[in-house]
Amino acid sequence: MKHLSLVFILLLFFHGCGNESYCPNGWELQDGYCVKSGHETDLDDQWDGLEIREVIDEDREPDHEERQMELLDIKSHDREQEDADLFEEQDGLMESRGSEGEGLERRQEFKEDGETCETYGSFCNPIVISQFPFEHSWDTSRSGLSENDIYSCAPDLDESGPEVVYMIDAGQTGVLTVRVQDSPENGVDVDIHLLSSPNPGDCITRANSEFTTWLDIGEKYFLVVDTYVKDGVPQAGPYTLTVGFVPAPQGDCTMLHGSVTLKWGTLALPATGPVVKEAHMVTTAEKFDGNGWPDNSTDGLARHIELSSNVTGFLADRTETWCPYGEGGSQWGQGSSVKPPLEYEAWYICMYWTSASKPDPGTRMIVTNPVTGRSVVAIAGYETGPGSSSAIAGVVEEVHQVLGTAHRSKLMVGFARDQDLDPGPVDCVQ
Repeated sequence: MKHLSLVFILLLFFHGCGNESYCPNGWELQDGYCVKSGHETDLDDQWDGLEIREVIDEDREPDHEERQMELLDIKSHDREQEDADLFEEQDGLMESRGSEGEGLERRQEFKEDGETCETYGSFCNPIVISQFPFEHSWDTSRSGLSENDIYSCAPDLDESGPEVVYMIDAGQTGVLTVRVQDSPENGVDVDIHLLSSPNPGDCITRANSEFTTWLDIGEKYFLVVDTYVKDGVPQAGPYTLTVGFVPAPQGDCTMLHGSVTLKWGTLALPATGPVVKEAHMVTTAEKFDGNGWPDNSTDGLARHIELSSNVTGFLADRTETWCPYGEGGSQWGQGSSVKPPLEYEAWYICMYWTSASKPDPGTRMIVTNPVTGRSVVAIAGYETGPGSSSAIAGVVEEVHQVLGTAHRSKLMVGFARDQDLDPGPVDCVQ
């Protein structure tokens, strides 16, 4: 384990009578700035081009030793520097350069004994994520922190390299997607771990590059970007972290009891059985030249995923292509009805309807993972299939991703009693 003691320099904007500057206990005034006692610092070299603002709790006396402080709005005016988007460590100082993104807070908190927790990106002073989508670039080789070496969700992996700690405070139940980009070809291999506490034994899930999982309301989670150690060598280096969150509002997930006539027979609902993974449909928000449809299975698909992610907030990587060409005379990306809106296409469900049993476009159905109890409000009426009795239904890949299931996983499906539910993840209240 390693611990890097950082000397933080505070530019205090508290002014007493006569603009007299104040320094807290253990700090001293040097050239008009408060620095840790016993340290000399060339401020012109250290903080050139940076603006620092301290936010003080107005309800507490400014000379109280345990006051709260936040260092916010740390911005670099020199965007051309090579490390403009990295956190840089210079002579014991951690400074933030470049855009930190919405929802990123830099905090300096006091421990109970009055001493500060100075290591930014540690368990006692994590980078707080409270707004989504969130994106942040940093470098684990600059962290100098390595508290967790092995995690319970992957105990055979050596993660004893330097790490960076984030804290997620979503404020509500919903679906979290985390993605990290590194460069293994350049010897950089960092992994992502979600914990319910700083204890590595409380690992909820982890991945080399991406995971999707549910968060519960009222809980705070630690997200650790940790460095994998290969043959005794930490694979530390630059990374970009992306975090998305889709809220799951509370809703009535009651399913109506009855039956539906499909082309292969009658099915009693709600029903539990294999559900296939479906491809994507062109939406009302997309325009194509020529006949108005894609030219092939991937034409315009990247743009479709981008538009869908912007509308739904769901950032998980997609692998499916457009719906196949030629089925029933269809075009690439064409369903069996009108084009759906973007917010419906991301959560659609289909069954092998007859012309009489096919529901109106926009009809709500509930899809539930019987193992976890998690549910999605899916939208029916835009597509028909799968064309076999070996599966009871099909859902677009986003539904499987949110439910933690895969192609042909067994799911429970049925028509929703509440037809006003928002499409997407739902926190069921019955």
